[in-house]
Amino acid sequence: TARMIVAQKLANGNILKFGKQTLYFGNKFEVENPLSYSLPPKPPVGSRDIRFSGDTKLCGFDNCVIEVMDDGLLTLEFYIRNGEAWEIIDESGNVTSCSGILGLEMNNDLGQIVLRKSTAIPIPKTYALHPAYPNPFNPVTTIKYDLPERVFVTLTIYDMIGREISQLVNKNQKTGFRSVVWNGTDSIGKSVSAGVYLYQIQAGEFVQTKKMVLLK
Repeated sequence: TARMIVAQKLANGNILKFGKQTLYFGNKFEVENPLSYSLPPKPPVGSRDIRFSGDTKLCGFDNCVIEVMDDGLLTLEFYIRNGEAWEIIDESGNVTSCSGILGLEMNNDLGQIVLRKSTAIPIPKTYALHPAYPNPFNPVTTIKYDLPERVFVTLTIYDMIGREISQLVNKNQKTGFRSVVWNGTDSIGKSVSAGVYLYQIQAGEFVQTKKMVLLK
C-alpha cells in the first residue's frame, strides 16, 4: 500500500531522535499526504520539543532549520545512512558533525539550530567490514567496508571448508567508504552452488570474516 511504501522510504532515510520524537531528513520523500507528517502546535514554554520549521517531522532538503524548545543540554541521537556527512550549526555558529549521540548546550527556551549536509568528504574513523546486503541473496549481493587510511586490500570469498572461490579486491585503495559486488560466481566466472559462503577482508593488519547465504 502507499502507506507501507512511504514507511519503507522513511526507514531508509536519515533519522534524528529527541526523546520520543523522531524526525526524518535528507531524502526527497515522496508522500501522498504531507500534512499527515505535520506536528501539533508547539507546547507551552518550559516544555521540551523539537521539530523542523513549518511544524513538521520531515525535511527533504540538504539544509533544514530545527526549532528547539529546551533550555539546557540538548541530547540528539542521529542515524545517518549511506555514509553521508551531516552537521549541526548551533546558535553561536559552532559546527558539529552529526554522528551517534550528540549533546548541545541551548542558552534559550526557544531557539533554532541548522542541520545541513556537509560538503566535506566523510572519512571513516576505523576499519570495518559490514554485513553483505541483501543476505540471503540471489544472485547478487553488495559488500561494504571502511578504510580509514590508504592500504593494500584483499577481499576474498571462501566456501565453508576454506577453499578460495573468488578474490573480489586485490589492490591498494584510498581512504573512504568502499563497496564491491559479488554475483555468485567463482574466479573463472562459473556460477557456484547455493549455500553458505565466507567473505574475508585483509587491509593491513585488519582482518575480518563474515558469512553470507546464496540462494538458488
